[in-house]
Amino acid sequence: MNALANELGISPNTVKAAAVAADLPHGRGGFNEDNLRAAVEDFADPARIAGHAASSGKTTLATTSTNTLANARARAEEARADKLELEHRVRVGELVEREAVTNVATDLIAAVRTSLLSLGYRIAPLITGSTDPQAIAGIINEQIRTALRELADPDRFLDEVLS
Repeated sequence: MNALANELGISPNTVKAAAVAADLPHGRGGFNEDNLRAAVEDFADPARIAGHAASSGKTTLATTSTNTLANARARAEEARADKLELEHRVRVGELVEREAVTNVATDLIAAVRTSLLSLGYRIAPLITGSTDPQAIAGIINEQIRTALRELADPDRFLDEVLS
């Protein structure tokens, strides 16, 4: 019992209390060491014994718990730093919300569809009565290029995403 208490950086009374609380059977040789260790780890409050472990320099139940707490705090601090960085990047315009991009992309696709579907109605009056294939092709090409120029305006896209 004393050896385990020393190894874990806790008092023998804490080990004994853990054994009693766990109702561990013991014989002439004492308690089964694995069962006793498990009982102590379940019973002992690492926060209350951390001070004893810090002065011993050993890796104990308490220092393990203290290290776990320090790691958790470090992860939380890292997460806060990541969050602040993302908020800054959003503020300066380096990042935009996914929903805004999705909405604008959906609108852009709808505009392309509408523009393509309207080409026939825009071109029909321009080629009515024309029999020259090159003139007809020129009119069709010009209308397609006009539609593409309207859709290719990067400022329109960016203004919608950033607004």
